[in-house]
Amino acid sequence: QLLSREFHATLYPYQREGVLWLQQQRKNGHGCLLADEMGLGKTIQVIAHLCCLGHDKQHLIIAPTSLIYNWQNEVLHFAPMLLPQLTLVSYDMLRFHLEDYIHQSFDTIIIDEAQAIKNRQTKKYQAVSQLHCLHRIILTGTPIENSIDELWSHFMILMPPIKGLYHKLQSLGLPSVSEAYIALSSRLLKPFILRREKKQVLTDLPERTEKT
Repeated sequence: QLLSREFHATLYPYQREGVLWLQQQRKNGHGCLLADEMGLGKTIQVIAHLCCLGHDKQHLIIAPTSLIYNWQNEVLHFAPMLLPQLTLVSYDMLRFHLEDYIHQSFDTIIIDEAQAIKNRQTKKYQAVSQLHCLHRIILTGTPIENSIDELWSHFMILMPPIKGLYHKLQSLGLPSVSEAYIALSSRLLKPFILRREKKQVLTDLPERTEKT
């Protein structure tokens, strides 16, 4: 009911499922990774989710510089009343001005195109990991590019206590490319990941249109 008042768009069925999943993960106190394939509307699902949280919360959205204006435009179009609750910052500006953010406590932090911080040794990753909030959501259409350890890097930000599980897995001495390591990682992390590919939701999507 709150969503219908604040959010000016009609979601496809799989997007509604995504919003409900985000709500459930939050209710359970779990950080989560929305990994829908590119073009399936991760941004709009998150905007809808934030609209369900009320007007008394402040949220931080971290994204590549090229997507900051896209976020602003999407919010203005679909949920303009949400804009005063949002702070948007690029990865680079967050790193350069970390002191401006590190002492704030946000309700939700959304980390978009999170493949930008797949390496735990980078200054971008270390900056994001120092932020404070009640809930975290990671968005990426490419959750794994080179190694399953990239997923672990994301979840160490989403749910810091998971580092204990990672170190336990490391203590087994399994190569990170081994089937056993990948299977164990999948079993531990899969409950907190939602990924849909275009071929899975084609019946929900409109006819393809081409523009020159």
